[in-house]
Amino acid sequence: MPSASKSGWQIEVDNGCQTYLFQRGSPYHLVSPADPTASLVEAEDGSAVTFCQGDRTLAFYGFGTDMPEELQGSLNQVTLPSGHVYTVNYNTSPSPQPGAPLNAPLSISRDDAQELYQIQYDAQGNLGSLAHQIQSGGSWKQTVQVSFDYHAADGDYGLLGDLKAVHTNVFDAQSGAWVQQQATYYTYDSATGQVRHVFDARQYQALLTATGKSDLNDFDQATDDATLAAYAGQSYTYCNGQVATQTCPARRNSCL
Repeated sequence: MPSASKSGWQIEVDNGCQTYLFQRGSPYHLVSPADPTASLVEAEDGSAVTFCQGDRTLAFYGFGTDMPEELQGSLNQVTLPSGHVYTVNYNTSPSPQPGAPLNAPLSISRDDAQELYQIQYDAQGNLGSLAHQIQSGGSWKQTVQVSFDYHAADGDYGLLGDLKAVHTNVFDAQSGAWVQQQATYYTYDSATGQVRHVFDARQYQALLTATGKSDLNDFDQATDDATLAAYAGQSYTYCNGQVATQTCPARRNSCL
C-alpha cells in the first residue's frame, strides 16, 4: 500500500510503483526522480501530506505531534481520474476484528458507497484476505477475494509466518460459492528468507502428486531441491544477496 515517511526536511512517498523524494521548500520540490507531474503539499498543522501525480492524488496522514505515530505516513485517501475518492479505514482500539493489529487498515470505501474492499487478518496479525464488493440492486454483491496462507511451522522451505500461498477466488452467484481462479505458492531459503521456488496451482499439485507429499514443509532442502526446481514455474539462486539465476523449467518459454 502507498505510504509516506519524513526525515528532517525531506519527505519520501512510495506510490506503490516508485519512490519520490521531496525537499522542504515553498512549496516542496521534487529531488528524484524527474517527473513534472509530481508535487507535494504538507498541511501547516502537520495533519496531512498530499501527493499529486498527473490526475491522481494520494492523501496521507501527516507527521504532526497530534497524529498517532502508528498512523503517520499511512494512506488516508486516493482520488482517481474519475473523481471518485477512496478512503482507507483503520483499526482502532478496542479492535472490532480479532487479530487485526492496532491502526491496521480494515477496509477501503468509495465516496458514493458503491464499492468496498474488506481486509481480514489471521490470529497472528498477518494479512488474511482482501475481498471486493459492489452495490447492486440495493445490496452488497461479492466479486473477488484474494486470500493469503502462511507457513504454520519452521521447515526447510519456509519459517513460521512466511507467506506460503496466495489464492484469487471469484464469487459464483449461481452456486453462492467462491471458485478459485488462480493460486501461487512460494518456497524460501530458510537461512536467508529469499524466495527459492514459485508454483502455480497446476505445478504445485503435480509436485505433490509425484512425490506423495501434502505440504511444502514436508520437503527436505538437502535432498528435494532438484525435484522442486523441476516442477516450479520459477526457481532462483543467489549470489551475495542478489539473484544469480532465474529458471523456468516448468514453462516452455525461458525467463528473460
